[in-house]
Amino acid sequence: MDQTQSFIGFISWISNPITQMMLAPLVGCLLVCLIPKKKILPIKIVALVFSLLSLLFAVLLLTGMPEGATSWRPYAGYTDTSQNVQDLKPLGQYTPFQAEFPGFQYRQDIEWMAIKIGESRSFSVHYDVGIDGLSLPLVLMTCALLPLIIIWGWYRTERVKEFLALTLFMQVGLIGSFVALDFVLLYLFWEWMLIPMYVLIGGWGKDREKAARAAIRFFVYTMAGSVFMLMSLIICKVISAGVYSFQIPNLATFLLNEGYTDVVPWLRMWIFLGFLVAFAVKAPLFPLHTWLPPAHTQAPAEMSVILAAVMLKSGTYAFLRVLYWALPDQGYAIGPVVATLAVVGIVWGAAVTLVQTDIKRMIAYSSISHMGFIILGCSAMNPLATTGAIYHMVGHGVIITTLFLLADSIERRYGTRNVHEIAGLGSAAPLLAGMLSLAAFAGMGFPALAGFWGELYSLMGAFENGPGWQTVLVGSIDGSLLLQILAAVAVIGVLTSAVYMISLLQRTLPGDAPESAKGHVPLREAIVLLPLGVAIIFLGVYPNWLMHMSAGYSAMLDSIHSAGIY
Repeated sequence: MDQTQSFIGFISWISNPITQMMLAPLVGCLLVCLIPKKKILPIKIVALVFSLLSLLFAVLLLTGMPEGATSWRPYAGYTDTSQNVQDLKPLGQYTPFQAEFPGFQYRQDIEWMAIKIGESRSFSVHYDVGIDGLSLPLVLMTCALLPLIIIWGWYRTERVKEFLALTLFMQVGLIGSFVALDFVLLYLFWEWMLIPMYVLIGGWGKDREKAARAAIRFFVYTMAGSVFMLMSLIICKVISAGVYSFQIPNLATFLLNEGYTDVVPWLRMWIFLGFLVAFAVKAPLFPLHTWLPPAHTQAPAEMSVILAAVMLKSGTYAFLRVLYWALPDQGYAIGPVVATLAVVGIVWGAAVTLVQTDIKRMIAYSSISHMGFIILGCSAMNPLATTGAIYHMVGHGVIITTLFLLADSIERRYGTRNVHEIAGLGSAAPLLAGMLSLAAFAGMGFPALAGFWGELYSLMGAFENGPGWQTVLVGSIDGSLLLQILAAVAVIGVLTSAVYMISLLQRTLPGDAPESAKGHVPLREAIVLLPLGVAIIFLGVYPNWLMHMSAGYSAMLDSIHSAGIY
């Protein structure tokens, strides 16, 4: 009987769509490790197949499966087992995502471990995962980008086994950071994705010595941020008197109810600040951004993509998942500081981008500037700004992926990343020139492209803000007016982005290209770049698709902010 129940529990666990989505790259990683390193092509094929399988599961989270598949019962004919086993439906949970539903879908909550002191249980850790309108767009983007970067690196011939095994291993942590609903599980996934990224930057960087320093700097900053998150988590557990587990929804419920009335404001502030530092390092929020440019400069192109498009978003995701959900009162109290730093990052990042000559460093600093719009949208705490922030996480991810991959292709053609030494791209490689133009215009927020709607909604939301901001005073200025002033200043970043993107195009597209730079674009590059170009246009022309997906989450967060918890 115990074996039957264990079998039922195992099948139930692996039948969860989210679990299947995370298991695919993990199984792929294990298979890659088992293949002899000299068999490069089988290694690449296995890595690509399992990354595509993870993408398939992610898409099915959105669309669901046909009725025939969801009702499939593979154990129905087993007469020597219990009725519970016969009724198991491994694909039964694949139903279409309900965008209007404000709660978590596909949720799986299994007690992982329980720590007991004496006769009483002290606390428990759960394997608790789920998705909603905040996490699903980021999960889809993550799972879509991994096959693309594997195809992009198809030319690699050295240490391919280690590179792809680490990449697949990291994908598990990336997905897990967006679906974990237990703080201990979230902390595990944050560190999970940190280790392989550290190795990939240090081991496959452009300059081995500089790459090692950049990797150490990345590791130290992000690990230090994780320590602050752990400290806030411990405080939450202590003040909850053991009533609540480490599950994020439970702790949010506590902090919005008993924790709001019983916990003194200064302690709530320190909890907020601990989480804020952890998430701000990852985001990165000015002035905690200094680890990012060296990491981007030295990292291989594939890791620059993962770093900018996905890993940074885990920080802004946590802003919305934790800070502005569980501690909205402190979100308003400390909001002026967060919003001001976001706008400083927007303007400063754009200004520094103007003087860069290394095309990769230019993209890295522009990314810092654009991440400021996301943080500004998060801190405004209203549905319009929240929708803009979520949209820009995905839009920026697609744009920055295109730019970093183009920078890699251009460097291999010209043998340099110095924009003053790159010319004639328009005649040497028209496809690359066209994609660079498309990504550049999207990066400057051109209408009907992926970068437009996120920035627009974030700025509009900051201008509108909400009644909670009127209770905040910064000197003689109320918070609502301050946020409007900051939004107006942030427009400087939009204007500056147009200057440095147009400057980039003027320097690289016209002129005469050297013979070494001429030639057809490799098939693998075209296979990767064309879908990215389609995504940039699709997200700009049809933004409702993504905005509708996040509608339920934005409405839920607004109901909390409108309930007077400030």
